[in-house]
Amino acid sequence: MNFNKSFKYLLVLVILSIISCCRTNDDPEEINTQISDVIKFKAKYMEFPRPLTYLPNESEPEIVELEYNNKGQVVKKNGDVLFMSASSGVPYVFSKTICAQIHYDNDKIIIEKKLYDPNVYSNYRKEIYMNNNQIEKSIKYSASDSPSIRDTVVYTYNNQKVTKTIKRNIYPREESLYYYTEDNLDSIVTRGYRYDPVTDEEYIDYNAKGRDKVIFSNYDKYSNPTKKLIVFDETYFRSLSKNNYQKIIFKSIWDDGSVHSTYEESWNLKYKNGQVDFSQ
Repeated sequence: MNFNKSFKYLLVLVILSIISCCRTNDDPEEINTQISDVIKFKAKYMEFPRPLTYLPNESEPEIVELEYNNKGQVVKKNGDVLFMSASSGVPYVFSKTICAQIHYDNDKIIIEKKLYDPNVYSNYRKEIYMNNNQIEKSIKYSASDSPSIRDTVVYTYNNQKVTKTIKRNIYPREESLYYYTEDNLDSIVTRGYRYDPVTDEEYIDYNAKGRDKVIFSNYDKYSNPTKKLIVFDETYFRSLSKNNYQKIIFKSIWDDGSVHSTYEESWNLKYKNGQVDFSQ
C-alpha cells in the first residue's frame, strides 16, 4: 500500500515536471496583464513607409525612443523618417536627428516634428482633437500648406473601437475597419471618393471592386502595449487591436477586380517579462 502511494506521488511529480518544461512564452500563465509603457521599439515592427534605409553612423540606428511625463503621456519621440527623393533610390531614411514633440492642451494634442540637425528641414504638424478619450478628428499638414490642402480625418467609433474614418482634402477616401470577435483588427478596406459631374458631388461606390485592403493576421495571446501610441502614424494600426499581429498584407485592387500590387511582411515577435518587446 505504501509502495503504491509513493509510486503515485512520484508519478505526479514527473508529470508536473514535464508540463513545466514544455511551457512556452505563448502559455496564458506566462502573460503579464500589467502592461508596461513602450519605451523603445524597432522601426521594422511599425508601419513606417517602405523601403526604409537606416543611417549606419547612428547608435541603435533603427530604434525609436519614447519619453513620458508624470501623467503617463508620451511627450517626445526620438527617431523618425525623412522623405529624401524617389529618384535617389533610397526615398525613406530613418534618422535619430528627427524627434517629435507632443503637447497636450485639454482635448487637443499637437505633434510637431523637430530636427536636431539644422541642415535638414521638417515641417510636419498634426493636430488631434479628442472627445471622451477617443480621437474625434485629426488634421495633418506641413507648415507651408494652406488650410485648403490639409489632410483631415474624422473618426467613427462603435463599442470603443474605430470602425470608420473619412479622409478629406488630399485624396478623399473612406476607410472601413473590420474586427475579429477577439477585438483584433481583421482588415481595413479603403475606397476612394468618385465624382459625379451631373450632381457635382463626390460619392463612394460600395459596389465597385476597386479598393485598397490591409489584412492583419497571426495574432499572439499577449496584451497590446501600444494603445497609447494611437496618435502616431506608424503605430496607429498596431494600437487598434487587443493583441499583437505578426503578419500584414497590403493589396491594391483595380476596378475590374484584378490585383494591381501586393506587399506583405511578417515577424516573429519577442517577449520579455510576460509581454511583447518591440525593442528586440
